[in-house]
Amino acid sequence: MRYDKAKVLIKGFIMRTLLFLLCALVSIGSALAAPPKLTLQGKRFVDPQGKPVTLRGVNLGNWFVIEHWMWDQVQPAGGSVDGVSLEAILTERFGETEKNALMEIYRNSWITERDFSIIKSFRFNLLRIPLNYRLFESDAAPMQLKPDAWVWLDRIFNWADQNGLYLILDMHAVQGSQNPFDHSGEVNRNQLWTVPSNQTRLAWLWQQIATRYKNRSALLAYDPMNEPYGGTDQQVLMVTDQLVRAIRQVDANTLIYAHDTYNGIGFYGDPKNRGWRNVGFQRHFYPGIFDGRPPTPETHFQHLSSLQLLANDIDRMNVPLLIGEMNVLFKSAGGAEMMRRTFDLHESYGWQTTMWSYKALSKPGGVGGDAIWGMVTNKNRLPNINFRTSRLEVIREFFRMHADMPYTIYEDLRKMLAPERVKLPEPPAPRNGRRKPLGGDRLIGWSQADIGGSLAGGLRKNDDGTFDLYGGGEDIWGSNDQFNFLHRKAEGDFSIEVQIAEMENIETYSKAGLMIRASLEPHSPHVILSVFPSGEVQFAQREPQTFTTRSIGDNKGEIKDLVLRLTRKGERIKAEFRRGAEGEWQTLGETAWRGLPASALVGPIALSHDNRQLIEVRYRDLKFQQ
Repeated sequence: MRYDKAKVLIKGFIMRTLLFLLCALVSIGSALAAPPKLTLQGKRFVDPQGKPVTLRGVNLGNWFVIEHWMWDQVQPAGGSVDGVSLEAILTERFGETEKNALMEIYRNSWITERDFSIIKSFRFNLLRIPLNYRLFESDAAPMQLKPDAWVWLDRIFNWADQNGLYLILDMHAVQGSQNPFDHSGEVNRNQLWTVPSNQTRLAWLWQQIATRYKNRSALLAYDPMNEPYGGTDQQVLMVTDQLVRAIRQVDANTLIYAHDTYNGIGFYGDPKNRGWRNVGFQRHFYPGIFDGRPPTPETHFQHLSSLQLLANDIDRMNVPLLIGEMNVLFKSAGGAEMMRRTFDLHESYGWQTTMWSYKALSKPGGVGGDAIWGMVTNKNRLPNINFRTSRLEVIREFFRMHADMPYTIYEDLRKMLAPERVKLPEPPAPRNGRRKPLGGDRLIGWSQADIGGSLAGGLRKNDDGTFDLYGGGEDIWGSNDQFNFLHRKAEGDFSIEVQIAEMENIETYSKAGLMIRASLEPHSPHVILSVFPSGEVQFAQREPQTFTTRSIGDNKGEIKDLVLRLTRKGERIKAEFRRGAEGEWQTLGETAWRGLPASALVGPIALSHDNRQLIEVRYRDLKFQQ
């Protein structure tokens, strides 16, 4: 009896030893296959030999943060609108234990090791991993790691090592939610900004993550909160600062991306001036999808042209930039070819890029129709599912089937992303094709400047006393401007007035109007009273040292016979307008400009909002009084 027991003990010891050695060999093999650690130099990453590394890849969306549209269920049957409500329904029907088992089946199935191999076949080397704080801790037990908190990230790092992929860890769903959308985990919550304990928990969680993974060579960067669009610029700045400082307590080196708001990144200023080391920026672009413009090749070419302004900002600060989400989506907008153009342009600027998203399903299956969101989709038709009424076995199989479902791969994109340079057709000519002004006249006492590398504009005087001002440029907003400025010096108090006689409709955000500006630098402080082709009048200001633009007021109406006026008295600037020759003056806004120089630059502007072409703005009755 004792002999048999001894044999069992010896056999158990041998088995445990073999298992330990096997695990050690797997670990060593993984370490040997891991990608080399990259070093950040300015805005670019370099390999151990000092060679710049191009980083492009994809998001693994809908894995840990459910977005029903990625199952082709925009209005899913059963009342679920986000990940939280989905789990609530499953808990109500089957209990907490079964719900957890179902979600584990789903997470084991949506992305598997085969997906990492497919991603690699697209010549990608970068993954952005959208995470959910609920993987690590719960609202019921805040700042306590779950027993299985690291299961998924450990697995992801191992798969990344085996495939030579770098990782950006993105907290897509944060404690309290950072915006009111489903991709924050729960719609209409948006309580990160107003509940300090949520901010404390988020900072604590990032410290736990950084402590565990900071030495993994596959780790490229931390992305502390995705699309913080539910907060003001100042709230986002405050929380980002809190997160940067928390991470730096445990990890002094790994890159951190500070996310933009609807106003861009200008409100941050240069990260180095805030004492932030190895901090860059992140922006998301979906031209022709979420910005109100038509999904056409012209929209995308105009967007690509506009990125020069952002590139100027990034070069000035010499920090990294991640385009964390982008997609051309529509074949009719350029499809795979336009995706290649976009990746290549970002690469030429030294930016990192991850498209959205790797996998998106459709009920009919296959890469059909005009819109393609993912690199892969289901080949066969999806079954119908109702989380409120479908049987447990049906829901379980719906989740499980993702693991081995046959794929249709976006082969046009895979071929277009081949490493060799592709000869792409020349971009089409812009809408009006005007790249040179129609005249080279001057107004006595006035000078012209093409701000920020704007396409060279000009001026033409007409027999009826009007004059046409021609301007290119991408925008007058954010932290960097491009436009044509007809200006003169103004000492002390003054008033300037002009009528908009005619204005071309080049782009939705083309602008005409009046400006007061401190200098001709692209990031100069200014106030602007402008009008869009729609007739909407806007009063906006970029204050000194803020490097961002804010809107003070607007008014919708017709552009016909619109007259604009700016008045300075001391440090107060008043913006007024009237519509029609007999209309009454209306005050659109008034603002203080502390530190406004005694000698400022004032005058009319012309902005096409597309630096490939010039807009023509006809002005009448330009009046300046001091």
